[in-house]
Amino acid sequence: MKQNVHENNVTISANTNTLKAVLILENGYQVDLRPDHSVSSVLGFNNAVYSSDYQESENPMNILSINS
Repeated sequence: MKQNVHENNVTISANTNTLKAVLILENGYQVDLRPDHSVSSVLGFNNAVYSSDYQESENPMNILSINS
């Protein structure tokens, strides 16, 4: 009996050397960052559909912007 089994098909991490986001996709998963107001600009990705196993964002992450 398996309990508390979680499959992580999408993993987002950081490359601290380049300050870019790293997107790792498994099992044929895709991530669509085309919609308006997606997290693409915060993570440094272009508005696109990502489907490769390993993708590094095109731009550095923009996680220090604050709207108040």
